[in-house]
Amino acid sequence: MSRQYLHPEVVLDRSSSVPLHVQISDQCRQAIIRRRPRPGTRFISERRMAEQLGVNRNTVHQAFEALLSEGLLSVAGTRGSGLIVSREILSYCRTSFPFLNFVLPLKMSEQLAVSNLRSLEMIGGVMDRAAELHISVNILSLPSPFLPAAQISQWLDSFVPDSLGVIVLGRRYDVPDPVFKALLDCDFLPQVLMDGLSDRAHISTVAADTTDGARNMAIELLRRGHRRLGIIDKDFKKGVFDHCARDRCKSVAATATAAGLATRLVKISSQATLDEVAAALDEFFSSDWRPTALFCHNDALAFQVEAELLRRGLRIPDDISLIGYDDIDSSQRLSTINHSRFTMSAETVNIIAELSRTGYAGDALHRTVPTQFFLRPSVGPAKDIPVSV
Repeated sequence: MSRQYLHPEVVLDRSSSVPLHVQISDQCRQAIIRRRPRPGTRFISERRMAEQLGVNRNTVHQAFEALLSEGLLSVAGTRGSGLIVSREILSYCRTSFPFLNFVLPLKMSEQLAVSNLRSLEMIGGVMDRAAELHISVNILSLPSPFLPAAQISQWLDSFVPDSLGVIVLGRRYDVPDPVFKALLDCDFLPQVLMDGLSDRAHISTVAADTTDGARNMAIELLRRGHRRLGIIDKDFKKGVFDHCARDRCKSVAATATAAGLATRLVKISSQATLDEVAAALDEFFSSDWRPTALFCHNDALAFQVEAELLRRGLRIPDDISLIGYDDIDSSQRLSTINHSRFTMSAETVNIIAELSRTGYAGDALHRTVPTQFFLRPSVGPAKDIPVSV
């Protein structure tokens, strides 16, 4: 028997024409359906609720009998053993018109204005997979972060009871956001972070596994005589939503090292200014340990690095090889590692659908999608860089 315990918060309006026992049953029903507790979860006793509400125990008994007759609650063993959440609870948590909520960092119009191809693939992947499963998608607009706590709670109540779950694409601010935090803290609604990490045990995640892409990159570099790989990483601040890219370079370095490459990692800020790029290259090329290939946190950073290398008179790949991540180079000249955003976003919908059928409050699933290495003209034979560069 589960040791979990459900204690709904009931507030009575004694001036209302609605009988007290109906108010109690209505609020308990809402709490059970909203929180999606596991079958077998113990329910507050009649005696204790009557004491806390200051009502006759018979009033609470009437309310609980209604919940028993509806099948939301059942008797734990024999009469007198107390009540537990029914095994049929999930059937009450399903809406006739299933929908999930999709949280974008910005409003849809703003998101489209700033999104690159990869972001649009994520949005499209959710829409396509949800359509295949006959699930509607509601773009969830986050209200003002300056709302009082009571209004934030009301906002959650406006969609939580009917939603199959929430897919989160990313946070909207780098500063404290109580609305976003309240959403992530909602542990009775299935949630999935797309390409994100979370320290909350109830939140599911879908992340890119860099292992395959990084290993194949290392194999190609070794085959061309490379032995030293410099890695330029971006330093992201830890927050309530951690993008998986935060640990990307660390993972790539570990895989490349295991494959036989010597690696050295240099971090720059997430803004990646030209001065920081130049300083990172100085750190690599001013010592005896000089890489013959560079891996950059993403393709955008690789283009910045390429510009600085060209300014120093270094040619790619004649003098040094260059690799990025994201596969956004339309000219197809930059070697890169990438993962399928369509596969990733579809998997977030699969998790919501699965948890809506078989999951309960607090359940979480964690899945990954593989990466690939795309060999292009920016990788060539190894060549030692002079110290003077």
